[in-house]
Amino acid sequence: MLESLFWPVSNRRSPELLSGGGVHFSVTKNVAGGVTVAEPGAEPGSEPGSEPGAEPAARAPRGDIEGLRAIAVLAVIAYHFKFAGFSGGYIGVDVFFVISGFLITGRLIGHGDETRRVDFVDFYARRVRRILPLATVVICSTVLVASRFQNPLAFAGGTIPVSRAAAMFFSNVELAGRSTSYLAEASQPSLFQQFWSLSVEEQFYFVWPAIVAVSLWIGRTRKRNIATPIVCVLVGVSFVASVRMSGSNPIDAFFRLESRAWEFGVGAIVALIANSLVALPQRFEAPISAFGLVAVGVSIVSYGGSTRWPGALALAPVLGTALVLLAGLRRQNIVNRAIANAPFRLVGKYSYALYLWHWPFAVFTGERGFPRATVALALIATVVLAVVSYHAIEQPFRTSKYFISRPMLSLGVGLTLVAVTVSISYIAQATVGPFDSGRTMTIAARRPGDAPVAAAFVPKNLVPALINGTSEVDQNSERNVSCREVTDCGYGDVNAETKIVIFGDSHAGHWAPALYRAARERGWRVVRLTAASCPSIQRQSPSGKPQSACQRWAARQRSAIRSLRPRLVILSNYMGSSFRPTASAEAGVAAAIRAFSTDTSVVVLSDTPVAPTSVPECLARHLNSARACEPKVSQPRLGQYNRWLRANVEAAGGIFINVLPILCTDLRCPAIAGNVLVYRDKIHITTAFAQSRSGDLVALLVRSVPRLIA
Repeated sequence: MLESLFWPVSNRRSPELLSGGGVHFSVTKNVAGGVTVAEPGAEPGSEPGSEPGAEPAARAPRGDIEGLRAIAVLAVIAYHFKFAGFSGGYIGVDVFFVISGFLITGRLIGHGDETRRVDFVDFYARRVRRILPLATVVICSTVLVASRFQNPLAFAGGTIPVSRAAAMFFSNVELAGRSTSYLAEASQPSLFQQFWSLSVEEQFYFVWPAIVAVSLWIGRTRKRNIATPIVCVLVGVSFVASVRMSGSNPIDAFFRLESRAWEFGVGAIVALIANSLVALPQRFEAPISAFGLVAVGVSIVSYGGSTRWPGALALAPVLGTALVLLAGLRRQNIVNRAIANAPFRLVGKYSYALYLWHWPFAVFTGERGFPRATVALALIATVVLAVVSYHAIEQPFRTSKYFISRPMLSLGVGLTLVAVTVSISYIAQATVGPFDSGRTMTIAARRPGDAPVAAAFVPKNLVPALINGTSEVDQNSERNVSCREVTDCGYGDVNAETKIVIFGDSHAGHWAPALYRAARERGWRVVRLTAASCPSIQRQSPSGKPQSACQRWAARQRSAIRSLRPRLVILSNYMGSSFRPTASAEAGVAAAIRAFSTDTSVVVLSDTPVAPTSVPECLARHLNSARACEPKVSQPRLGQYNRWLRANVEAAGGIFINVLPILCTDLRCPAIAGNVLVYRDKIHITTAFAQSRSGDLVALLVRSVPRLIA
């Protein structure tokens, strides 16, 4: 998980031993102008004569840091298990990042000051011993269990690739590429989603020791502190990137190193400048620490899924954590002692294992709606596995005299563990499949308007193949394409007389391939303007002004569309589980229709049927009975929504088009039409199906908007 779990603060080489609350820690001046507040050399218990795993009294971890770890991991676990009052519990990861930057930077600079160099081999050997043994066990055991119980398509297409990425420390990049988000289309969370933070951290520390080494060298050459200015610049650049990305690309902002590095940097700055703050008057220490804890606590209870993260609002938990670290440098004041009590220290000790083990159980219980009894069992299992793995795996590897004295061997073991993990993933993947019935579907010629012909089985000639038919892979899904601005996704002749804009959320985007084909065949210009979970028809606020980031985006894009002067604007959106036919919703429909000039026709498409579960995953379990995976042809709530939508669109002067005849007959809504997969999840159609029904959609448009052929 996080480096803040790894390095205890020690006093082995301290010239000035300070104590408070019975917990010892050191403050040591160094050439970079900061302090050493981290483990200087050997691992705990590695001194001559000590027992492996022993923590000598003079080298005990700083209790308040263990307390911060406990707060962070408990907040994350409570958030993932949907406990009330922890809507912002995800900020626990940010707390860990700050602690990590503080401890690791202090250790690197302290060791560099002592030895005049940064020992890269020793640094990475330590990380291998601390991180990889338990990570390997968690990944491999999760893969083996998932191969037995998880849907085979989800396992082969999601779990296996992400497990390999987790083993090689780029799962954050993999998850960002898959647009992993609680709001991203209809996806299920990855069983290895918790490894994103470990990947970010390892990527950071892949380059950080080199930056520290260069800073130390320049500092000695010029006899001045160069590390602090360098870190401040890096923090500033990363923070600006974080704020910008959080607004324009929130998924990348959440997962990518460039938007997270500043949090490590804040902790590093605390270590670098702490020397000048050690002499703070004692009366200020407790208030500073209390203020920091309040900032962290308020973030946990007040932030939520709609918070733009990790943008400017991340300053609260990040700076709050930094203040607690600063306030505890000299002594353990009353506030720091409060979080350094035995229960907090105990949880902090097991926090790495708790973090890794809790997530698969959270995914499992989430699929069942988080019933209390299941959550209780999951938490018990998490604690048992964490305690056992700490004593059986973490400590033996971390404190082994044999490996400590042979850092190159530690690196070799690390590479071996990665290879074993990847190999097991391939072996497990080979046991899954096939993903078709072994039979071929005869393809009958069809014309626009013909009813879809339902397939009874998953054919060998399915288009696309089932493994390539999910939202994770479909090139047209919102996770794989960005069309948030009018200049992003334009198709056809830029000088065409007929310009069409399709505008809305992912339910507008999934019809776009049908229009792209029409643009090529009819000489149209088609512009796609879509954003996941951000509809183009929205409830009107009492003031009439945009309130949310999504509303502001939609308002800005309506202005951009008007500047294009299109002949036709097509609006399509997901009705959503929270839809209610209220006055504000009716006003939203009218506002969306009337946002464009009379020279522009506005068409609103009906919403599409909703399947009970992901259609491709269902088909993977029903290769010879495709009907079991079809959406019901009669969906009362969908029918109510479409009737309401038609009435309000036509009342506002717009044109309503019912697309259900493209998808369904009077009796069925096929999961497979002919040999074409219809749905890529439970609510979105595939690119292949949209393309195959281009003529059907165009026929409906031309019939409703005759000026398209003028």
